[in-house]
Parts: sequence; structure tokens; C-alpha cells
Amino acid sequence: MRWRASLLPTGVGLGSLAVVLVLLATAINYASNLIFGMAFILLALWLQAAWDAWRNLAGLTLRWGPAPHAFAGEEADFRVVLVGPLTRPRHRVALAVPGREGPPEGLLQSGDGVGIVRPVLARGLPVFSDFRLISTWPLGLWCASRPLPPCSAVVYPRPDGALPLPEGHPDPAHNSNEASDFQGLRPYAPGDSPRHINWRAFARRGEPAVNRFDGSRGGHALWLRDGACTGDLEARLSQLALWIVEADRQGREFGLGLQAVRIPPARGHVQRQVCLSALAAFELRGARGVSAS
Repeated sequence: MRWRASLLPTGVGLGSLAVVLVLLATAINYASNLIFGMAFILLALWLQAAWDAWRNLAGLTLRWGPAPHAFAGEEADFRVVLVGPLTRPRHRVALAVPGREGPPEGLLQSGDGVGIVRPVLARGLPVFSDFRLISTWPLGLWCASRPLPPCSAVVYPRPDGALPLPEGHPDPAHNSNEASDFQGLRPYAPGDSPRHINWRAFARRGEPAVNRFDGSRGGHALWLRDGACTGDLEARLSQLALWIVEADRQGREFGLGLQAVRIPPARGHVQRQVCLSALAAFELRGARGVSAS
């Protein structure tokens, strides 16, 4: 979306204006056309810099990148992306919050962007409304800025707890899927289903071998439930976050049971993110607005 740019002189810009005023006073006092000329040239340069600084940000169409995901106590990496074609180059555009400017980066073509990291202290879905685009191009005499629309982040509970990973749950719940849980080969034994024979391995080895699947053993998926945790709500969520990270690290198949929240068992990065996001949003009283510190 489009936002109007604002313009304020920098300290250098105010100093330059003071020099122009001194030159004008001197020119009037001494009736010097040369000093008049210098003063008006500097004033014209000062005004042209203001126009260029404003145009450097004006007309940009921007959007936020995907909402960053982070654990409480870490930093979230926000990124705003330029969309649509540029009719002219843009120079030294930075994404900043009050009192904490990001390093200048060029927005030179469609799809480019600038980023900044912010600390996120508590789990939830915080909304940030204090980001701005700034630029002091071309001469540092003026600072053009424009507010950006609010953006949000997904902040997971900080993984913490002393309880070991639970060793499953007596509910059968879910058996692993054969097609996605191949465990290797084993020698053929009488009674094995012919459809489990690996014919390619048989052709290479000359001995029948059978595909071994986790699901063929009827193993149970790992259930992570808040009832197995201790402490207050935040402590239980931190324990569940630790279990999710550990189960994913071990390549385990796991599901999440959290009061009214029930996520079926699965494995992989997507399952990890879905479960952690459920913990981040659990029992929030509403979006938390975050302002610059």
C-alpha cells in the first residue's frame, strides 16, 4: 500500500540553513553580490536536497514479508519488500524504529527489500506499529520518512523444562504410514506379504528381501499433552515447546493435545511449526500492541 512521506531537516541541514542566513546577513551588511550569490546557491542546493529526499521515498508500493517466527527471548527478523516496477532508482533507504536505525540498503528493483531485527520477549502474536522507512539521501541535509502499516510476528514459548520426552501414550491414536516411514530392508521370512518384497534388491542380491516399515509394526505416535506437564500455564507451554523441539530433532512422529487444541500426529518441519504456533496463540486475551522501547 502507499503511504505519504514526511520531511524534516537533519542537524546538518539546520546547520547549513544557519550558514545561509549568516551569508545573507553578511551580504546585506557589505552589499556584496558575490556573497549574495553564494548564499542563494547554497539555499537552492538546500531546497533541491529536500525535494530529492522526498521523491526518494514517495510513490513506493510496499508490503511486509511473511510474519517472522521466533522463540520468546530471541530476535524476530522483519522484512518489507518493494512491489511493482520502479520508475527511477531509489537510494539508501533503511527500515528503522525510533532511536534504532537499520543499516541503509538500496531498493533498486521490484522484489528488493530491507530488513530489521527486533527482540521479542513474550510468547504470543505481537503487533508492531512503529516501523518506518527513512532516507537521508542525497546530502544528509533532510530526513525523509514514512510510516509502515502494522505487522505481526509469531512468538513461540521459550523451550524450557526439566521433564524428559514422554515415551508415547497408551491411546492407539495413529499408526505410522507405510509409504512415508520406510525403515530399510530385512531378510524374507515365511509368511511375509509378497507385496512387501523388494524385487529390485532381489534382482541385485539374488536373495529375497522385504521392505521394513515403521507402520507395519503398528507403533504408536508420540502424544505431547499438557496434562503431563507441571507448573502454571506458561511453564507448561514452555515444557511442551521443549518436547516439540526434541521430538522433531529426533525425527519422531508426534501429536499435540492441549485442552481444546488437538493436532493429529505427523512429523517434519511443518508439524513442528503448526504445533509451536498453536502454543504461541493459546489463550491469548487479544493481540498485543508493541511500541518502540
